[in-house]
Amino acid sequence: MSDVRDVQKAAAELIRRYGAVEAGYRVGCSRQMVSAVAAGKRNPSAKLAAAILAAATTALPEPLEDDGEAGLGPTVYELERTVRAIDKALAEMPAATARAALLRARLDALGRIADLRGERDLTEAQVLRSKPWRTLMARIAPILERHPEVAAEMASALEAAEGEHE
Repeated sequence: MSDVRDVQKAAAELIRRYGAVEAGYRVGCSRQMVSAVAAGKRNPSAKLAAAILAAATTALPEPLEDDGEAGLGPTVYELERTVRAIDKALAEMPAATARAALLRARLDALGRIADLRGERDLTEAQVLRSKPWRTLMARIAPILERHPEVAAEMASALEAAEGEHE
């Protein structure tokens, strides 16, 4: 059997590579267990140690071709790589349920890319529920209390704008 330290290193590598949840899934245990093994808090059984070592030595998928968009930031870049990987998987025509899950994941990734790039329009409702709006209104409210006529005008304007979007 391999040295416990080798298993710990392999578990830590899996967590670094995939995250604790995915690492646990790949070796057939919980995220807590794989994290505890990596931290040296738990000694794995022989079966778990073998699964961790096998998962850690499994080759990573081929890297996708870099299209030069890495300058957009690591998050956008990783999401775009995810979309390309999903597109590649979809091209292989998986079963209907797998295809539906891939399409949903692709839609989510594209939505996050649009959010990060600021390409998605915010609705008025989203703005009004946002923390920056509440912070701004908390700063403006004391001033408006001293000027009731301006407060009434602003309230009318906001109500009118709300009525336009219903």
